[in-house]
Amino acid sequence: MNYYLRIAEKNNIKVKLEVTIPEVLTISSLSLSIILGNTFDNAIEACCSLPAEQRTIHLQLRKQYRSLFYRLENPYSDTSRGIRIGEHHGYGLKNINRIVQENHGDFYTKKKDGVFTVQVRLNCEN
Repeated sequence: MNYYLRIAEKNNIKVKLEVTIPEVLTISSLSLSIILGNTFDNAIEACCSLPAEQRTIHLQLRKQYRSLFYRLENPYSDTSRGIRIGEHHGYGLKNINRIVQENHGDFYTKKKDGVFTVQVRLNCEN
């Protein structure tokens, strides 16, 4: 996560973190890295196409009972999505969906009022 926080800072993106998870999770660190990495990459790309004062990312990550909840919100511009078109475009969200399926969870994305939201819920028995 520190890597993405440094990139956000270099691009004048404000990041609000609300993270409350235990030190040990039953979900692999690789799976969590894939979710964080792909969603943060997308959020940073979307924010970079906006004026500096609109660049914000809000990340929530918490464990509650037997579930891990992840939510990331960022503003976007409809004109910015044409940036990465190529053979690998779209694999990030497909990888997240694969991890969600493996962990018997839910995956949801929404665009509303200029804000893109990704929500993930993973089962994680401890």
